Amino acid sequence: AIASEARFDFHAPMGALPRWLRRARGAFPVRGTRLVPDLAQVGKWRERLEALPGRKLGWCWRSGLVTPARRRYYPPLASWLPLFGLPGISWINLQYDDCDEELDQIEASTGVRVHRFDGEDLRNDLDSVVGLAASLDLVITAPTAVSSLAGMAGVATWQIDAGNDWTAHGERRSPWIPTIELFSREHHDRDWSALMSRVRTALESWVSA
Repeated sequence: AIASEARFDFHAPMGALPRWLRRARGAFPVRGTRLVPDLAQVGKWRERLEALPGRKLGWCWRSGLVTPARRRYYPPLASWLPLFGLPGISWINLQYDDCDEELDQIEASTGVRVHRFDGEDLRNDLDSVVGLAASLDLVITAPTAVSSLAGMAGVATWQIDAGNDWTAHGERRSPWIPTIELFSREHHDRDWSALMSRVRTALESWVSA
């Protein structure tokens, strides 16, 4: 049975808490890690990833629910092509639904392998997903649960979005999860090409750093 509200001295909707506890950006804690990954999962993933060359980059390009109304918030698959082909990167799939056909398209178009791991449930096994994210060098993702999970695990996360993420309050970094950096499309851009050009430049610098 649901407890009666009469048993509580105060009641507030969860969404109202920031009004009282986070009234300015300086009120947010500086630390980036919110989720501590399971050490066994981290060990499993690091052993797998060590077999791959270069820096390890996780990638998720869309939500698992892309309706006609939501489609505008996610770059089309072809928009991501300029990011591939940079040397020194191993691409790791973080897309959590049936995406083999899309991955095959990317690999056929670019000649770059996006690594997948059989037997892993990237949608439901969150312990494994957080362990994987924490073992990567960088995550590039559309605004999905992957962005939040990777950011909360403390890994540098680049969120590619349409400029509609209110949680950043107009800044490039989210005060909620400061390890997330936003790369947002300008409102006057007609497509995603200008944004992806900026992301590629940033990725080139990241690889050479």
